[in-house]
Amino acid sequence: MTASFMKLRRLASLVLYCAALGVSPLASAEPPAAGEPAEAAPRAGELNYRSTGQRQPQITQLSDGGQQILLSCLLSRPGQIQRYAVSCPGTKQLDVKVADCCIPGDHWQVKVKSWDFKPNTAVATAPGGDGDFSAPARVFTYSSSRDMNALIECSYLHGVNVFPAESFLLVESSGGACSVTDVGITEEIDRSP
Repeated sequence: MTASFMKLRRLASLVLYCAALGVSPLASAEPPAAGEPAEAAPRAGELNYRSTGQRQPQITQLSDGGQQILLSCLLSRPGQIQRYAVSCPGTKQLDVKVADCCIPGDHWQVKVKSWDFKPNTAVATAPGGDGDFSAPARVFTYSSSRDMNALIECSYLHGVNVFPAESFLLVESSGGACSVTDVGITEEIDRSP
């Protein structure tokens, strides 16, 4: 086995062990390799989330008949996944982008799953800058009614490790008005896709 594979295997074991104990394995992460930039350290008193009043979904109707919905993903620790169920009648595709909220250096993942007779999944990761959105994770529906039913999953990959931590989710539909239901947070290790 190669050295990098062994290193990855030890890291995976550490993550599973720490998850079972409810401890963050990110605190023991190795320093960046030579030539890689170090993550930005948070300033004293700096929070990694917005106030509750700023966390409400924001809906914008687009001129082409589509819709944008800005959601929040607030996690208390690594190993949690925030889920939203989305239903969009008359929509052929759904794009979801993710961005770090508050302290630059956190990397987030968004996964979108669509179920019909041709299920599909898309994954995107935030680049780590404060407010920099990822490329869209795009799923399609192949039903003749073009009614999109999807599940959005948001998880924390790595970064400055200051919790609670928040990210933004930007949901864009190509058709009618969507409804979003907060399905809640689960404690699990995300397995992509």
